[in-house]
Amino acid sequence: MEKIFAYNADWQTPAKTEQFVYECIISNSEKINGVIYVAFPWANLFDGLARKTALGDRLYIELKKLIPQVKAETGKRIVTSCQHIKFKDYNHIFNEVGITDLFTAHKEKNQTNLGRINLYPLQLFPVQANN
Repeated sequence: MEKIFAYNADWQTPAKTEQFVYECIISNSEKINGVIYVAFPWANLFDGLARKTALGDRLYIELKKLIPQVKAETGKRIVTSCQHIKFKDYNHIFNEVGITDLFTAHKEKNQTNLGRINLYPLQLFPVQANN
């Protein structure tokens, strides 16, 4: 990525898809010109907003702090990944951030966009636990 904007906290667990993608990206030193990655715990934000929790409110405040930095990157592709099943309900938030490309495990088979946002499949691996 050319640049990464990250809020590296409050990742949803035990499903760590968003955190895993972020960790893979920062471990890769390849630079992709014109592409900005926004790493954010979307699943916890959306769950928190839906349930009206303090975490949801706090994460929305943190996201608002990132928005001016992301918006300053004009003419760039703004990419993120989201593991939340109801990601479509929060299209307005992705638009507010300026997301142009969204990787998600929950897009429909032939769905290629969400309004102006390009959608791409993201493989989701279930949590494995020994009982």
